[in-house]
Amino acid sequence: MTKNQTAFYPVEMSEEERICRNKPLVDTIISLLDAKKVFKNNPIQFGYLLNQAVRQYIIPQDHWHISEAAKKVWDSITDDDIRKFTFQQQIDINKLDDTMEIGESIIIEEGKKTPFNKIFISEHITPVSDVIKVLENHQSPLCPDDVMKILDKMHIARILQSENKRITQRNNRWTDFSDIPDYKQLVDDFYCPAGIHIVELKCIE
Repeated sequence: MTKNQTAFYPVEMSEEERICRNKPLVDTIISLLDAKKVFKNNPIQFGYLLNQAVRQYIIPQDHWHISEAAKKVWDSITDDDIRKFTFQQQIDINKLDDTMEIGESIIIEEGKKTPFNKIFISEHITPVSDVIKVLENHQSPLCPDDVMKILDKMHIARILQSENKRITQRNNRWTDFSDIPDYKQLVDDFYCPAGIHIVELKCIE
């Protein structure tokens, strides 16, 4: 998986399957945390490995969101399902009459393809670095259920690259790292002031 790419799977997945797929990853995260002392001379490598492991966790289906602006653009350019796209996957532009300018410098044309991450980005409402702090600050040895309980509180939103530039605080979004706060509070604190209006992705069906 490419650096900083977030795992995303098609929505047709039962909760039982999601838990089953996550189990090996959860075991890896616990092993990494247990081996932190081994990486004491190479904290950058440790941080990278743990960051990538957390990013690959499959979050609950209803924890994916989208900005109203991103939804409007997506509905204007294609009939495809945005939930099945990520990173450099090519979007088939099939609904435009001519061309469309997005943001300051992105121009897309009807009948052509464009990579998803040229226009959109998967933004972690609950920053990975902050989630890792919660894992590292857990008061007792972590068991798989503890890890899943924490990671199941992650929320991600599909937003425009132009919206992403307006976000000013990327991490340290809360101060008590004993738990992850309600994502709605994070939306109110960091996205609404930037004019980014977040809705549940399932609401676009």
